[in-house]
Amino acid sequence: MKYILLCAFLLSVVPVSAQQKFTKPDYRAIERISKSKKEDLSPDVLMLRYLSGDSSMTLREQQQLYYGFQFTPQYSPYTHSDYSDSLNQLLEKENLDVADYIRASVFCDSVLKEDPFDLRILNAQAAFYKKTARLTKASVNIARINIVLDAILASGDGLTGNTAFYVISVKHEYAILSALDLKFGGKQSLIGSNDYLTLEENDQQIKGLYFDVTASFNSLDKLFKD
Repeated sequence: MKYILLCAFLLSVVPVSAQQKFTKPDYRAIERISKSKKEDLSPDVLMLRYLSGDSSMTLREQQQLYYGFQFTPQYSPYTHSDYSDSLNQLLEKENLDVADYIRASVFCDSVLKEDPFDLRILNAQAAFYKKTARLTKASVNIARINIVLDAILASGDGLTGNTAFYVISVKHEYAILSALDLKFGGKQSLIGSNDYLTLEENDQQIKGLYFDVTASFNSLDKLFKD
């Protein structure tokens, strides 16, 4: 059993277009702030608050944290963690016991050290924590998931190219579908700087969603230049 199938997303379903006024990230401004000495918005300070599951973060802080991550040396949207493979191998067992869930959560920690915004890993680890009665840790993970989702969902509604959801990883596109209780329709297209995903038939009659992947493109350009 793959970890992404262990549980549904641990948050309430958010209707598309619930947010009427969008806060698109200004990458130049976010980069400038990330490199400034403004302590309350510095990457290190915001990351510590995020890791603690600080639910008091404002939208500005959430977006500075999430979108600012692309300007850190740690950002690498196209890499795959070996720990994810180890986790999947563990979860292929037919019957998991408490020791397996504890070991699985350790693998999750290793993945999250490489990518602290891996929403599916955060979600799976929260499930493992619940299985082993570590409810406080599960709550921290859920808070972290919501911080990232708040940042992304405030950036647009995904219904048009001009109102695309801004993401710093393609993985987050599918996490957003899960959060919105939508299912991928099987076709993915690149339209300008937007990734367009078709959707299976749904109650909201949405044919597909747009995701701005400029951050990933910029990372790829930098990789080739280096």
